[in-house]
Amino acid sequence: ADILGRRGTPVTVLVPDLAENRAFFADKPHVVTHYYPSGSAVADAWRKSQFVRTRQWSAVWVVGVGVRSYLRRGSVGRDVPIIQDLDEFPSMIASLGRLRRIYLRWIERRMVARAQGFTCASAFLENAVRRQRPDLGQRILRLPVAISASEQAVDPGLVSQLKKAAAGHPVLLYVGSIIRFYEDQIDEIIALAGVLSRRGSPARLKIAGGGPDLDYFKAKAAAAQTGEILEFAGHVRREDLASHLEAADVL
Repeated sequence: ADILGRRGTPVTVLVPDLAENRAFFADKPHVVTHYYPSGSAVADAWRKSQFVRTRQWSAVWVVGVGVRSYLRRGSVGRDVPIIQDLDEFPSMIASLGRLRRIYLRWIERRMVARAQGFTCASAFLENAVRRQRPDLGQRILRLPVAISASEQAVDPGLVSQLKKAAAGHPVLLYVGSIIRFYEDQIDEIIALAGVLSRRGSPARLKIAGGGPDLDYFKAKAAAAQTGEILEFAGHVRREDLASHLEAADVL
């Protein structure tokens, strides 16, 4: 939205009324921004449908998978293309439980079948969508970078500080929210730290991110005897993220 707006394309966004969203769009007058109070999945879906219904659009880009992000065709208009963004298939997250994953697989297929175009965050997602929708042709775009160009600003001083703190150890960096929703991924990092520790590797694994389950995963890491190999760095400010990425040896 930011890039389109800077190029002069009229663009409107509807996002949850969160402090981070307001901060991000505060200096972007070229994007018409609307906020809504986030509630239940059904309430959010209703708010989005009502908003979309109020005016004419050249296209509607939907981010997210589930009832919360499911727009009924009647609220959009038959001639208005829906572009679906996919950054993951949440049905693949084992910690969500069997019934939840069955529902997610169903609605993922519904959202893929409904859209006229796609943006995907990986080759895996692109290939999965193409298998279900061989008719797409060029109406699918892979966006592998989840940070805007304006945010990809490295602070050399911070990079130097981070490298000095690593004391010559190779750093493997994982970035993500520390919540049980991502338990599969974080468990893999903890398991890797255990393997590196047993091998006597000089590498250090750093997990950058905060969340309500930080103590839970720290306890799992202690039980896995990861030692000094694994570090939970906590929340990283958005403006510092690019420097943390730059300072690491492996992402």
